[in-house]
Amino acid sequence: MNQICEGIPGDLIAGDLGLSTSSLSSSPLADVDLPSSWTTALQNVDIDPDTPGVQAINLAGAKVQTIVTGQKWKIITELAEGESGVPPVFFVERDANGHINLRSEKQTFELPAESFSIQILGSLKIKANGSSDPAADDWVVFSGGFFLRITPTRFEVFITAYAAIPVLGLEGQATGLVILDASISGPGIPGIALYLNLELSVGTAGEGGSGGGASTIGDGSLFRLEGQVTLWLNTTMREQVFEVPEEFWPFLPPKAETTVTIFDNAPGLDGNRQSAPGDDPNIYISATIKGSITLFDAITLSGTISFTASTGQVRIAGAVSTNIKYLGALSGSLDLIFYFDRDGHGPGVVGRVTLALALGGAIPGVRLDGQFLLEVNTYGEAVTVTTFQTKLDAGEVSATSPEAGLLATDPDTGLISVGPVTIQNGLRIVLQGELVIGDIVEIRGRFEFTFRTEPSFLIEVKAYAMARLLGIGEFQIDSVMQIDSSGLAAYISVSI
Repeated sequence: MNQICEGIPGDLIAGDLGLSTSSLSSSPLADVDLPSSWTTALQNVDIDPDTPGVQAINLAGAKVQTIVTGQKWKIITELAEGESGVPPVFFVERDANGHINLRSEKQTFELPAESFSIQILGSLKIKANGSSDPAADDWVVFSGGFFLRITPTRFEVFITAYAAIPVLGLEGQATGLVILDASISGPGIPGIALYLNLELSVGTAGEGGSGGGASTIGDGSLFRLEGQVTLWLNTTMREQVFEVPEEFWPFLPPKAETTVTIFDNAPGLDGNRQSAPGDDPNIYISATIKGSITLFDAITLSGTISFTASTGQVRIAGAVSTNIKYLGALSGSLDLIFYFDRDGHGPGVVGRVTLALALGGAIPGVRLDGQFLLEVNTYGEAVTVTTFQTKLDAGEVSATSPEAGLLATDPDTGLISVGPVTIQNGLRIVLQGELVIGDIVEIRGRFEFTFRTEPSFLIEVKAYAMARLLGIGEFQIDSVMQIDSSGLAAYISVSI
């Protein structure tokens, strides 16, 4: 259905026209004659491609009225000689990429049968000291949209909103989708699906402002906070897809998808789908929290924590990393999966916990690093899960490297790497560390404890430790011990 909504921009006619706006009025509602450069650029634009031939705009006597200074204008035309009625109006606007686009008043609506829809879009800016100058600093910025659609079997609500208070250094973006699906046709069942993404930052200047408040504490260098919360819920056991109306695109976060998909299976640690649609649908709720805190421009703590309950399992996972100037990088991860019944093998727990401190680097004459790893698998066989990868898992370093226990990062995105990791049955604990102070003290050690129940219970201990003092005396232990139902077997080597 095509509809003309007077005074409201409609369908896109042409994009990125390269029109100059320097000669237009800077006062809202004031108009000027159509610039000659605009006449040249617009005279061959086809405003109705569905009609044979080029349907050109009658630019004779046209004027350009400023709607929003520097952002939006209206082309007011006159009827050609012999025509009657209301002359058409066209809109020119600058998009988020700085491109100048041409729109008509005519809008095309695709309305499902027996449906009802509401769409609201808008923005508000409060300038410093109430100034009317468009170039003045922003004190408060609000923008966003609301969409509601009701059909006999479906209820959809989509909201996207941006808010900023630059003077306080606060900025936030929220996008949400709620779907009530009453369809009884398969696959899946009637239920509710929900997606919510919330982003918040503190200590940034925000949009169009010089900053203030939290953002002026060391110009944002003493404290900055950035966080993101993502919530997923789907009880319908089928994939839910929502196409964001084009009018909402300018209000979405940068690089946001224009199609919102709520998977029929719980998303992975990276937020992506774990299986193809229809392969393994289940009922789930999942929440992921990502964030970073920067202090004094020297210490940045960043991490991710997720809680996911889906059919057959509960998963608690998290990863955090930091880099402290003159000390080194410290990172850790937590990923535990509680299965109700894994592939018919009954209930169990599979997961790992890691914590590692890398090289001390810049401290003259001092080297410090350490690693802790705990792996648990209560099943009688090895289990492969998709989880956070260490540099050893990713194949970046060898098992003896001091950085083996550090979390690996994607070289392209800088995010923590997620991939397949095989965890052997039983409980395994590894402690490894090193401290070197010039030529005075050198202490190195690695201790590995393994507890297994299959095929029979056993305890295995591996130890290697060495201490050196003043470069003259050295004490070293290398040992392997195993305890099972047959008794104790050990190999111990001591060197002085």
